[in-house]
Amino acid sequence: MAKLTWEWIDDEWPHGGNPDGFTYRAKVRGGWLVSVWAGTPSEHESGGGLAFVPDPDHAWVVDTRKA
Repeated sequence: MAKLTWEWIDDEWPHGGNPDGFTYRAKVRGGWLVSVWAGTPSEHESGGGLAFVPDPDHAWVVDTRKA
């Protein structure tokens, strides 16, 4: 059985502030699954979503540098 490994994506807003939510990605065959949750860490009360991002070579690099 395959297991998804979720990676947190730093989703800090580039214009300052911080979104009230969390974004994760998991490497899958042919690309990425991206999960977005709105709310606080203990309560995802505002809902969420899941999307597939095609990227067969898994070339998507998350830039973790801070400006």
